[in-house]
Amino acid sequence: MNKAGYIVIGVVALLVICSSRQEASDAETKSKLAQVDSLAAAGSFEDAATLIESIDERLFPDTAILLRKGIIYRQLDDVESRRKSAHFFRTLIDRYPTTPRFCIELARTLLAQSFDDEAKLQLRRAIELNPTDETPYLLLFDIFASRYYINSWKSEANQAESTIQALLRQVPASRTGLCKLASLEAVRGKLGAALGNARRALTLDSMAVDINLVLGYIEYQLRHYEQCQRHYDKALARMKRVARWAYTTVECVLPPETAAVYPYWRAEVRDSMEHNFWRTRDSDPTTEINERILEHYSRVWEANLYFGTPENGGVGWRTPMGATLVRMGRPDVRRRAIEEVHWSQNRHFIDESPVWYWSYGSTEIPCSFAFLDRYMNNNFTYPRQGYDNRLPPMYQASAAVAEAIFTQKPEQSSLLRSAQPIGINSEIYQFRAGSGQTAALVHMTVPVRDISFDTTSGEAKARLSVRGALRSKDEEAVWQKAFEDTLELGIGEARQGSGVWRDIFTLEATPGAYRLALACEQPQSDRLGLTNSPVELQDFDSVVAISDLLLTSDSIADPKLGDIWAGQYSGKVIPRKTFPLSERLTIYFEIYNLPTDIYAQTSLQISYSLRMIKPSESGLKRLVSKLTQDKRESITMTYHESGRSRDLARATVLDVSRLRAGDYVLIIQLTDQIFNRTVSKTMTLTLTA
Repeated sequence: MNKAGYIVIGVVALLVICSSRQEASDAETKSKLAQVDSLAAAGSFEDAATLIESIDERLFPDTAILLRKGIIYRQLDDVESRRKSAHFFRTLIDRYPTTPRFCIELARTLLAQSFDDEAKLQLRRAIELNPTDETPYLLLFDIFASRYYINSWKSEANQAESTIQALLRQVPASRTGLCKLASLEAVRGKLGAALGNARRALTLDSMAVDINLVLGYIEYQLRHYEQCQRHYDKALARMKRVARWAYTTVECVLPPETAAVYPYWRAEVRDSMEHNFWRTRDSDPTTEINERILEHYSRVWEANLYFGTPENGGVGWRTPMGATLVRMGRPDVRRRAIEEVHWSQNRHFIDESPVWYWSYGSTEIPCSFAFLDRYMNNNFTYPRQGYDNRLPPMYQASAAVAEAIFTQKPEQSSLLRSAQPIGINSEIYQFRAGSGQTAALVHMTVPVRDISFDTTSGEAKARLSVRGALRSKDEEAVWQKAFEDTLELGIGEARQGSGVWRDIFTLEATPGAYRLALACEQPQSDRLGLTNSPVELQDFDSVVAISDLLLTSDSIADPKLGDIWAGQYSGKVIPRKTFPLSERLTIYFEIYNLPTDIYAQTSLQISYSLRMIKPSESGLKRLVSKLTQDKRESITMTYHESGRSRDLARATVLDVSRLRAGDYVLIIQLTDQIFNRTVSKTMTLTLTA
């Protein structure tokens, strides 16, 4: 073989060897890249950075290594690494200026460096390169929205909304875009627009957690509690355990000393405590839904939206501002300022910080707090007492005040804070029902002056939503009632505001301790009245007993047991406690369980005593009244009866026309003359001239 042949064979052999080495090198590089990806996915970014630096880019000449380096170095928590990350992405942009992905990644790195304005430029460039990609719009929205959430800058909120609206023009079916827009509109109070956008998003994914959370918040603000509960239940059911815990735990509303040990309790103890906690804190016991827990979910969602950051895992209620929002609701007054918060003794050193002032004037314990951003990183904390010496002392003590209030009032509802109050008065008259139960006749009244009237039709009309519920010691509903009523008055009567709206109804339950809740609501005018009072239902079955005394000016002829609370007089006899001297005073009551003698006969004595407590006159008028011979200050009557009925109903009319005006006490005493046992009932009333 000649020399040329050997050269050819050598070249071929060399090419084969080089090719084999290249294939081996490529395989090794791919293996290292796979390891880099595994380390990055596991969060081991430092190890991933060390390994990727050992790869020779010349052996793998594409964008994969630079892209990975940029992402990995961005995750390292130091300035130099993030500078390197930005350099890698800028290199990729120089090489591939029409690839929007690299602009987006550079923007993410710039955001990690707090270079928001540069990040905006890169995101807008990415939008120009690919107008249908959702990612740059959403990142741009987050920049504007986060400034609004922290600082309440309306201009930033407007830009956030316009950014998402631009996305929706390009991608109308952007579920995430609709959800973010609805969230921002909801906390800005644009509830109609927020509801529309959230429902559009819901049609795209009815089971999405974020959409159902937004809808739950919106429906709560609209006081559509049934729809609110449905959305929150759906969201909680699909949440991951850690995310769900942020909503279901009561740690954020317990007294501080209890909250500190709460996480260490056994799971079953925590579950039982959470159940009992919310069961006993229902904002409106007249409904089946627990509005207080829905309010809690809404506050947690809002706190996480405003104050949740990657540093605290997005759990905004763990921050001082978030915790205050969850426990007490939105403040009545919020004010933000840049102020001098600290002076050194020689005044050579002065600290200025953004400060939020929150004031609560309508809560059970009125108070004010200050939160300051000491390091200008949007992390607002309580002032340090003594150190932040430029703040007024009451604000320096914010942390101590918060702890004291959170200990005394761990959580406070806002249900009644924003609504115009409606006064509710109620009187309860108890009688014996059947089968060992007690019948309670409830007389509920609402002052006309508290009711909002619509006068557009030439008449004053008011639509009232009325509810009632009787609950046991365990807060279980024993009886419930709900209805709508319309009150129509002349415009002059409505403006005068005199008189009352009334309802009379009867409920039955076994004797024992209960709570009776009554509500009167006008949702259109944001008016709400609510009472929740203890009631002890008596047992009339065991011994001789007298029912409660019901006083009225209405006529009751030939009464029979149950007529007033369940029979023909139901709703026709109006209970009263104030009577003009010119009107009749009728006393209705029932007698139970009279004993009989050997001839099956009953024998009893009933005495009536009406005595003045204090007169309504004063001065000369009182003297003249005392000198008038025909004016008396008491009435006493006694009756003897016998018969065969062990249970009786009585309606006795007293002539009070000769009495002086004033406050009186009425005592009815019943003596069973067979066993000589006595029982009595007492009531106060007022007689007017």
